[in-house]
Amino acid sequence: MKFRKRALESLASPEQLDEVAHLAPVPAWLTALALTAVVVAASAWSVFGTVPRTVSAPGVLTRAAGVSTVDATRAGLVTAVLARSGERVERGQALYELADADGGTLTVGSPWTAYVVGTLVSPGQWVATGTSVANLERLDTPDDRVRAVVYVAAPAARSVRAGMTVELSGAPGPAAGVVREVGSFPETAESLRAFLGRTRDVTPFLSAGPVVAVTVDPTGDLARDRWYAPGVVTARITLADERPVDWLLT
Repeated sequence: MKFRKRALESLASPEQLDEVAHLAPVPAWLTALALTAVVVAASAWSVFGTVPRTVSAPGVLTRAAGVSTVDATRAGLVTAVLARSGERVERGQALYELADADGGTLTVGSPWTAYVVGTLVSPGQWVATGTSVANLERLDTPDDRVRAVVYVAAPAARSVRAGMTVELSGAPGPAAGVVREVGSFPETAESLRAFLGRTRDVTPFLSAGPVVAVTVDPTGDLARDRWYAPGVVTARITLADERPVDWLLT
């Protein structure tokens, strides 16, 4: 059997590692075409595409009347707490029992039909007249729909208008909404507590400086459910849809 010299050399060094592999060059016109397509696509997006400009702010789900703090009308020793956080109570339904200094027992009822945001006393605690005993969110006002009140930094609030779309995240889950009203003046710690309850820690809402209250009407399931529990939310308000090309022109 005869073998050619080239075949024998290939068998002796099959990988030919000492030889340089030559790749077929990409035609210049193909490279130029690809770059042109990228530039055209980017230019079209910058002119016809939009990017939302948004502002985010913390807030709460609540109802029109906000949260009211119930105070003890008589001094005494709390013997039982009969309402729990998260419960709905009717007007007159027992909140807690109290033993007064004369040894009598007094049952204290809710002044409104309300949602119990939190109880502030515990069995065995002595309360004086005027002591805060519970935070209640009223459910008997003419307009008691669930809404979000978010606290936007004052400089950004100047750009917020009624009708702007809002994304809400947090309890009870993601939801959409529309700006209903923008406050006229910055909030203070006192005004926040007047709406959220006197015992509420409002420092998280004021950590970035002065804020303005923005009321948001939720849409979808959250708007239809009258008994959603209150909770902390984060709102992202869309201020405008901007074209990227405008960034270059300003």
